[in-house]
Amino acid sequence: MKLPTALKRRYTDIEFRELVDEIYPEDEEEIEGNLKASKAKQVFEISIRADITPIEKNLWKTRYLQIILDYGFQLKRNWIDAGQPAIQRFEQVIRLGRNVPIANYRLGHIYFKQKNYHQAMINFEMALINNQRCEKPVFRLDTFQEDVAKKFVAFCCLKNFEVYREISLENKKYPELDEQIENYLYLEKDLENLDLLVVRIYKEGRLDETKLINEDSYLDIKDEIEFDKSSICLDGFQSQKYISYLGKGDNFSGSFTLLKNMLTGRLIEENDGEIPKGNTFNQQIRRLRLDLKSQRISETVLRIEKKPGELPIISTKLKIYLFTSIGE
Repeated sequence: MKLPTALKRRYTDIEFRELVDEIYPEDEEEIEGNLKASKAKQVFEISIRADITPIEKNLWKTRYLQIILDYGFQLKRNWIDAGQPAIQRFEQVIRLGRNVPIANYRLGHIYFKQKNYHQAMINFEMALINNQRCEKPVFRLDTFQEDVAKKFVAFCCLKNFEVYREISLENKKYPELDEQIENYLYLEKDLENLDLLVVRIYKEGRLDETKLINEDSYLDIKDEIEFDKSSICLDGFQSQKYISYLGKGDNFSGSFTLLKNMLTGRLIEENDGEIPKGNTFNQQIRRLRLDLKSQRISETVLRIEKKPGELPIISTKLKIYLFTSIGE
């Protein structure tokens, strides 16, 4: 079937699925950032005019937004052109999805890094406001992200206030405010040393502890567990995601997202409330098992159990340390 160049008619259910197969002839996980976003956009636009259920239309839209978010985060992490391409992607998500607090949250981090504290403050505040009414868990902030956003809002307020600091303190019309202003200003030194990332520690596949840490602590923890036979490190903080066990580590980007979502319980959220199923998902599970095996992590160390119609389960006696950026 020839791919449509313009959306001028409706597509039957069968036509739509044939088009999807033509757009994704290869393994989707192997497709790189910009091309992956382009293909997702094409499928989303066709789905709007396809005779499929509203629930499935919403799934394709959610999937498209997630891919743009992931691509934007990749651009942000690599700091391409001082963050501008990433800003464009996150703003695109906000325009299309309207209420996507994680997009505002990531925008806040970019503007903060650019030292545009006014825009950073606005986006962190919008992230907190939108998070209260966001109905899609996949786009919501985690508790630690809410705490980080509040900290950044406070810090950006102080930075914005610096412009008027001297004028404010010299103005004696409101002396009762001077002490309060000084009380806030002394916080700046502590707030400048903000935590950079989060580590989640899992025991027997279940979350045991979540901590915000700085880069020094991150390196210390990794050194501590590098040759610990009771621990596995799953590192999503670096641009190249990897897994390591007993001092042996390698690139694990292909299956990182799936394993992370299994650990964090986001598989259903990523699939708009449904248990993932079908050949594509089963292929991803098989690939994850092969990737673990290639890293010399045998099934006696960590096993992925999957029964028909049920969520996959991680079975292990080891601790798993999952490192991710606070901006993720």
